[in-house]
Amino acid sequence: SNHNQWVSNRLYQLLLNEKINLYLGETVEKIDLNNIICQSGLNVNCNFIFLVTQASAPPWIKNSGLTTDNRGFI
Repeated sequence: SNHNQWVSNRLYQLLLNEKINLYLGETVEKIDLNNIICQSGLNVNCNFIFLVTQASAPPWIKNSGLTTDNRGFI
């Protein structure tokens, strides 16, 4: 991630304190009502599922002529 390491660590700790489990770097193969099955064989039984992907910049920003980084962000 490009976030400040302190911010990343702090957010991670806050989530753990709230008993929110994070499974980073997993590739999801299947989602049922209360299960997530990952390519690695990880099977997570859960009450709530939040899927989070990496952010991406909309193409119009790069096409606007504004200076962007290699991912298209200003």
